[in-house]
Parts: sequence; C-alpha cells; structure tokens
Amino acid sequence: MESKPGRPTGIPPSMRHSARPRTAVRPQTAPQPPHRPAAVPPPPAPPKKSKMPFLVGIIALAAIALVLVSAALTMLWRNVSTSSAVNTKDYQAVFLSNNMVYFGKLSNINDEYVKLTNIFYLQVQNQQSGQTQSQTSTTQPQLSLTKLGNELHGPEDSMYINKKEILFWENLKPDGKVSQAILDYQNKNGK
Repeated sequence: MESKPGRPTGIPPSMRHSARPRTAVRPQTAPQPPHRPAAVPPPPAPPKKSKMPFLVGIIALAAIALVLVSAALTMLWRNVSTSSAVNTKDYQAVFLSNNMVYFGKLSNINDEYVKLTNIFYLQVQNQQSGQTQSQTSTTQPQLSLTKLGNELHGPEDSMYINKKEILFWENLKPDGKVSQAILDYQNKNGK
C-alpha cells in the first residue's frame, strides 16, 4: 500500500524521514563470567609433598657423619694413648704372632709400623751332652738374653714391626730380670 501525501500513516514524524527502521537500544552490562553449575565440585588441590623423606635423609647424613667422626677420634685417641703409654726411659717387651718376643726401646708408633731399637731376644741354651731324657724333662730350660746384630745375616740394631703382627707389648720394670740382664750386658760391653 502506498501512502498518499498529507495523510497520516501512524508513523511519528521523527521516523518518517528515516529510511531505515530503528531498533530498540539495550542497556550495556558488564560481561559475566561463564556460569558453572553448582553441582560440579572445584578441581582437587595438588597433593602436598611429604617431609618424611627429607627428614630421613637428614637423619641418615647425621648418623654417617657421627660414625665417621667417632672413627677418626678413635684412631687418633688410640695413636695418642699408645704413644703416651710407652715409657721411653725403660725397655718394652713386644710379643709377636710368630711366638717371638723381642725386648728393646719402642718408638715411632704410626698407623702401620712400630720401631724397636736396642733389641734383645731370648735364646734357649743347648743342654749338656751327659744328661738323659728323664733328667732333662725335670729341669727348666736355660734361657739366655742375646743381643740382635750378631746373627749370620748381620742386621742393624733396629726393627720395624708391622702392627698386625704384634699381639701385645708391655713396659718392663727397671728392676726386672730382663732389664737387669740388659743393663749387665751394656756394662760388660760398654754399650
């Protein structure tokens, strides 16, 4: 239908001049976050790391350190206490694992060896040729103190002994029989 000029058409005059129709303007609102349904739970939080492995590691390190420190102190104490236990004024008896006993001055104790100087050892004297077996079994064997150095191989008067071969050692009293025999030998031979 065509409209004739001068006739009102029911369109307000402000809109009659416009060639395009106007749409209703909506009011602008702030953007809304997407709506989550209330039934969906939030994602689980990441699990907390346990402190137990860390504590076990610290305790293990402390135990290892304690063992190492105590071992070092034990070795140090053993060397210091053994060295200070040697009476350097007197002689010592050194008992070895091969059943030999040497008498002398013990010194230079370290981790592996000890040094023995001014060395003597006991030697069994030959029995007299006229004795019978029954007579020799009732008598004590005769022992004599021998100075190291007169043997066939001519050793010097010092010996380095591996600590692993020493069963034990002891300080000798100055008035003991061995100490007196050593003193008598030195007086006779001027040494």
